[in-house]
Amino acid sequence: MFLHFPSTTPSRSGFRVVPMAQITYNPFNNVETVYEEPGEKWEADLEWFFLTQAESRDFRTFLNKHVNYGRFYLRDSAHENLGSWGGTIQVDGANQDGRILAIKNATASKAIAPAGDRFTLDGFLYELTEDATANSSGKATLKFTPELRTRPVSGTALIKSDPYGTFMLKTPASIPTFSRTRLGARDMSLSFVEALRP
Repeated sequence: MFLHFPSTTPSRSGFRVVPMAQITYNPFNNVETVYEEPGEKWEADLEWFFLTQAESRDFRTFLNKHVNYGRFYLRDSAHENLGSWGGTIQVDGANQDGRILAIKNATASKAIAPAGDRFTLDGFLYELTEDATANSSGKATLKFTPELRTRPVSGTALIKSDPYGTFMLKTPASIPTFSRTRLGARDMSLSFVEALRP
């Protein structure tokens, strides 16, 4: 378990999955060859135009605790799930991996969520790549990115409200100086990358 990043809503928020695919071109006919490799990661850039004195103090204290690539939970406050995610959705079966997950206990015969919705499982963030609908037994298969970071235990609940992932500072040297006036700090930006180590 890790601490959650301060909840002060950023002025700008950008989350993306950075792929590891590589591409080469045939020098004779310029036809491309794509090599899809595992290892894609979430990255995020957040920016705050203004922080109060109290907010900037909270940020400075939190960042000082995590300056050496410490891990924490981070959510995208600009993202909002559109699906109902009805039921008590849990992992259905052990030894699952890849970009597909069998789930159970969703509301039977109902749409679960559209592509683009996100969920948290075992502290990691995932985004659906296809719409998901439960069958008459409340079961479904979720397709998403990135690939599963762990093999989840059957029965583990999915977090679908305010989903978050495990991140660290992308470059600790980029921590702002928090130059400020009596009113607060201005123009603070931070970059993050998904943390995968055990």
